[in-house]
Amino acid sequence: MEGGGPEIRAKTYRVFHKRSYLNVLDNAINWLSDSLEKLGCTPSIPSIGIGRTHYEASSLILKSIAYGNLDNQSELEQYITDKLNKLDIGPMGLGGKTTVLGSFVNIGPQRASGVRIVSVRPSCCVEPRVSKVSL
Repeated sequence: MEGGGPEIRAKTYRVFHKRSYLNVLDNAINWLSDSLEKLGCTPSIPSIGIGRTHYEASSLILKSIAYGNLDNQSELEQYITDKLNKLDIGPMGLGGKTTVLGSFVNIGPQRASGVRIVSVRPSCCVEPRVSKVSL
């Protein structure tokens, strides 16, 4: 555990998708697995934004963090969660099955080119979220 928080563990980079969305997600999962080993505040809620430009990917990741819902996980979000939980990093990096509580993915419109811009952030589980109370 090196600590340092998710701010310095985030990454935005281009990925050549090679006609497979799983290639894009697997690259993001590899980046997150390296980050989660060094993050001192697991279990985490990783966030991923995929767009056409660095600006768009960064904007999409912020929207996924703000509006993500752990109660309603898509197939892609569940795929990422399952892959990261198999790393056995666990809470506080001490080992265990719960490395992430869930994940948030936000994908914008894409170009026909072979490049996707991917932004990832291993968010702490206490990051601000949209919430509501029904009375």
